Amino acid sequence: MARALTNLGLDDEIVRTSAARVEAHVRRSGAKTVATEDIGRTVLDVLREVHRVAYVRVASVYKGFTTPEDFARELAELEYDATPAADATRLSGQKPPADRPAP
Repeated sequence: MARALTNLGLDDEIVRTSAARVEAHVRRSGAKTVATEDIGRTVLDVLREVHRVAYVRVASVYKGFTTPEDFARELAELEYDATPAADATRLSGQKPPADRPAP
């Protein structure tokens, strides 16, 4: 996670806080063991909020991107999620239009 946030001009405190958020989420689960998939999803959720480039860096490995289209699809989803339409869809509980990724 720290490596994904490298060279993005972020304060070291942001890196520490981000890691602490992931750790806190895992601890709140109360589970004795936590699947790596759960940790990976939590890391992605945190990075998505902190810095989109860091998110794509990790997502490309975590989701196994193998083509430029994989990157394009993920970037399109990030762009859509940043729109007021995506916010309205999330708040209403509705599903996004068929031509848009789920938020």
